[in-house]
Amino acid sequence: MYDVVVIGAGPAGTSAAIQLKRSGIEPLLLEKDEAGGLLLNANLVENYPGFPDGVSGEILAETFSKHLKNAGVALRKEAVKKIFREKNVFHIVTNKDEVLAKCVILATGTLPKKLGIPDEMDIAGRKLFYEIKDLPANTDTFMVIGGGDIAFDYALNLSKTAGKIDIIIRGAIPKCIPVLSEKAERKANIKIHYRTIPFSMKEEKNIVVKCNAEGKQKNFVSDYVLVAVGRIPNIEMLEGALKDGLVAVSRTSNIGRINDELKDCSVPGLFLAGDVKNEDFRQTGISVGDGLMSAMKAVRFLRGKHEDYG
Repeated sequence: MYDVVVIGAGPAGTSAAIQLKRSGIEPLLLEKDEAGGLLLNANLVENYPGFPDGVSGEILAETFSKHLKNAGVALRKEAVKKIFREKNVFHIVTNKDEVLAKCVILATGTLPKKLGIPDEMDIAGRKLFYEIKDLPANTDTFMVIGGGDIAFDYALNLSKTAGKIDIIIRGAIPKCIPVLSEKAERKANIKIHYRTIPFSMKEEKNIVVKCNAEGKQKNFVSDYVLVAVGRIPNIEMLEGALKDGLVAVSRTSNIGRINDELKDCSVPGLFLAGDVKNEDFRQTGISVGDGLMSAMKAVRFLRGKHEDYG
């Protein structure tokens, strides 16, 4: 029985685990991939205090990992398959084991949205990817589909080594912050295509994506396609009342979205931190603060509720 199990070793989970350790609690930190979360996709983090010249996502993730190690946090590389709660105890079932906890901090981040066009899922994982960290190395031409911050950050990251990158945007203007679109426009190997909507794709020697470009068909050919059209909360592992509680909160919110505070309060001992609850507010600084707060809430919960566990 652990006092707290933290699921996800991105900025939120890392921050939570370190704070728990400082509070005298030995947390178990579970991560299915490499520690760092979406930082491993980030080209340059420019708004995280302490790095006035900016820092690459990869380097910042490495720095967070070193902090975890120095703090003595137990990190296990396991994928969480399901979480349920019985008699005030959380059961966390992984691909290797089952662990019990009095509290769970869910810092599982988000999952990428799919395009929903023919043959997409047949090509996914070979010629089409949703995160830059999954791409094969030494690739020359790319097509990035999406007009938000993530899409433009992906393109800028790829532009360091790629020969040619096409950014495909549905609308007439980018949805990203201006600094990203301005940087992309200055790159000789990036071309932005507006009012262009993909409607099918097929895998040949390369990948061919057919698009509707202002009423005319336009085909794009590239080595690989990177899709960045939004993300959804990663709560697939929650079962029964845990997931039902979150859905109920979402439906009753007066602003049509999951209410963060109610999320924490709806299930005693379950705390959510970082991108999994923050919708489009996906920033490292926000996630770090969220993780810190969730750890403090978990400590307060344990101190006030320890009698519930015998």
